[in-house]
Amino acid sequence: SACLLASIIFLSFGVIAAFFCLIVDGVFIVMNIDLRPLHAGRCQYYGSGHSYLYENLFASVTCQGLTESCNLQVRSGTCYCCDLYECANGGYLNNHYEFVGVKSCQDVLSLYMKIWLLIVLNFLAFFLGILTTAVLGKIRQVVNPKLTEYSCPSCPHSATSCAVPYTLHQH
Repeated sequence: SACLLASIIFLSFGVIAAFFCLIVDGVFIVMNIDLRPLHAGRCQYYGSGHSYLYENLFASVTCQGLTESCNLQVRSGTCYCCDLYECANGGYLNNHYEFVGVKSCQDVLSLYMKIWLLIVLNFLAFFLGILTTAVLGKIRQVVNPKLTEYSCPSCPHSATSCAVPYTLHQH
């Protein structure tokens, strides 16, 4: 019974964690990743030509915004979208305009799909955790019922329990 209670408590923590992961992942992907320039083919990829994924080679590229043009420092292995880069404030506080550590701009789309897959799996874990916790709670009630009525041998055969508990003092 103690192990059953502990499993219910740990499953409850898991359900809460899955809920928070679901919210954090969903809010992050909706608020920070805009795929319209990627789908339109307006993003470029900068790679140094080496096979190293996380190398520190930088290049200065020219981004043409809606009203002005500016230079952007891009690290190798990066897909960057000038449409999402705001030249006036250096791109701060905007959607992600560069994706570092990818092999092409198509990798960003697959990363996006993987994040959505994680959101679906977190929702599944959340739902299954609630279902499992409810089932274990019901099992705990069946295994350890509260003893509200006591059986006593002096009751009539038609009654299976007595309102007054049978103790050794009555015997």
